[in-house]
Amino acid sequence: MKPGSGTQAEDRLLLLVPTSRDAQLSEQILGRAGVTCTTCPGLERLSAELDRDVAALLIAEEIYAVDHSGLLAAWLARQEPWSDLPIILLARPGSDSETLTRAVEQLSNVTVIDRPTRIATLVSVVRSAIRTRRRQYQLREHLVLRERTETQLRETVEEVRTLLDTLPIGVVMTSDTETSHITGNARAHALLRVRTGEKFDGRVRVFDGDTEVPFERHPLTRAARGENVVAEHVDLRIDDSVIHAMVWATPLRNLRGEPRGALAAILDLTEQRRAELALRESDRRKDEFLAILAHELRNPLAPVRTALDILKRETQPGTRQNLHEIIERQVETMVRLVNDLLDVSRIARGTTDLDEQIVDLRQIVRSAIEISQPLIAAGRHRLSTQLPPDPVRMRADPLRLAQVFANLLNNAAKYTPVAGEIAIRVDIADRQARIVIEDDGIGIAKEMLTEVFDMFRQIREGGQKPSSGLGIGLTLVKRLVEQHQGSVVAESDGIGCGSRFIVHLPLTPIDGSSKTFPQSESAFSLRGLRVLVADDNEDAAAVLRQLIQMLGGVCGVVNDGEEVLDALRADKPSVAILDIGMPHLDGYTVARRIRALPEFDDVVLVALTGWGQDEDKRRSREAGFDFHLVKPAAYDALKAVLAPLVPAP
Repeated sequence: MKPGSGTQAEDRLLLLVPTSRDAQLSEQILGRAGVTCTTCPGLERLSAELDRDVAALLIAEEIYAVDHSGLLAAWLARQEPWSDLPIILLARPGSDSETLTRAVEQLSNVTVIDRPTRIATLVSVVRSAIRTRRRQYQLREHLVLRERTETQLRETVEEVRTLLDTLPIGVVMTSDTETSHITGNARAHALLRVRTGEKFDGRVRVFDGDTEVPFERHPLTRAARGENVVAEHVDLRIDDSVIHAMVWATPLRNLRGEPRGALAAILDLTEQRRAELALRESDRRKDEFLAILAHELRNPLAPVRTALDILKRETQPGTRQNLHEIIERQVETMVRLVNDLLDVSRIARGTTDLDEQIVDLRQIVRSAIEISQPLIAAGRHRLSTQLPPDPVRMRADPLRLAQVFANLLNNAAKYTPVAGEIAIRVDIADRQARIVIEDDGIGIAKEMLTEVFDMFRQIREGGQKPSSGLGIGLTLVKRLVEQHQGSVVAESDGIGCGSRFIVHLPLTPIDGSSKTFPQSESAFSLRGLRVLVADDNEDAAAVLRQLIQMLGGVCGVVNDGEEVLDALRADKPSVAILDIGMPHLDGYTVARRIRALPEFDDVVLVALTGWGQDEDKRRSREAGFDFHLVKPAAYDALKAVLAPLVPAP
């Protein structure tokens, strides 16, 4: 039944009487009583009118008798649950007929009135039927409103559920103060490992540190009994795993303000806790590294200082030569330490370019063995080498790759007890080189195998202090190998079982012969070369001048950038070696001023500085420098720059 247009339609009385005269008379009588009537000329019209809002039906027995198809009974059977249309049946005079009996059985809400009927009786029965129908329409409106409310409630619940399921924190709720039934959002199910449909109850144990929290002190339990829990740190243990969490819990209250349940939010801090622990470990390694760095730098400085004290008093040539060698070795150690630090920094920032050449991998391995030989010999280790008989040509930076294998050999020598066994082997297969460096030393714990390449990570044996070194050698190895498009892994059967490092490098078919490392001459002469050194470090400038003079050159010194131009005009040198970080005028500014003056076009400018990054070298070129040397400049580096500038005799 469709809703009508208003109260007037809902109060209509349908009339189905034998004659039009009966209809007019009924409409007049009921109209005076305030009843709106609609006369139906036949059963077909009745069906259409019943589909609209109607208050009741007044039908004569003889009309109902001809409803052989059961049209009225069928319509009544289709009524909605709230509807029970009142029917007033006008019976013919006399005893109960078969039609009357059938009507009472088939029409559920029927009132029978005998004819002739008193007007007061008819009006009273009709008004009673209309009032009954009004209550049915009120029930209909109530049901419609309830259905609309329930739909809105279901939609709201679904919206809230969707909102909760999108939250990155777990939310659990209990609807009773005993927390006997707990539900949760999607994140809570995932966090607490509860599958959909499973119960949360009893799955989680709550700990405060190492102490298990009793059930009555659980955050959700306390909130269900009226307590507010704010940002409480707890550990949630589920099976064998632990979740570090922060919990907020609040009571749910009824209309009287009494607790009826609780809601709790669980923020997973496990990854944050891991990150904090990793940061603390990183800080610990950094502190340990700085302590080791101080120790490693003090070690070579001690003999240097002692040797200098002796040199002040010793005049014997043999003793002085020995002291010179000691100083040279220790300075080389300090330079190597600083260079390793710079290498790690450059590689980590991706600012290192490889000087790739066509090389023979065998020659690189031999160079690495030569570099590591003093440390191997000091430990009285036996080194076995297995190299392919034919050249292994590849494109690589020979110095960097030799540094990789030297670092691995040095590690093997340091972490192998005296008179140990060290082996290096090169295999070729599937256009790849496999370099294995193996020892029978102290070994590596299995949990450390993936960490040995971390910055500042050092291998320890039985809780002892780490071996000498900064803990950056293997980091350099990994980064340099990766720059060569290769990989490196560490293997060990555990502490005391030795270790094995395996490097894989790709081989590219290359035509032509491999290049070998250039060999430097032992000495050279600077006779006839005039040099100006500008450095605010007076000792550094004086030592460099002494070296140039020892090699036969003429050298002047200034200690301030503002003095350079005057010195160039006075001494007329062919080469100016300028420190970058001078006061008043830095080396870049001095170089630009020199290049702006045509009278100094033939002067070769050499930057000598502690800054050696690619960006620093670029700035040097832009300022007008011809060469860039990094302090402390090695003898061979100075020779490579100055030797070609010596005038012909």
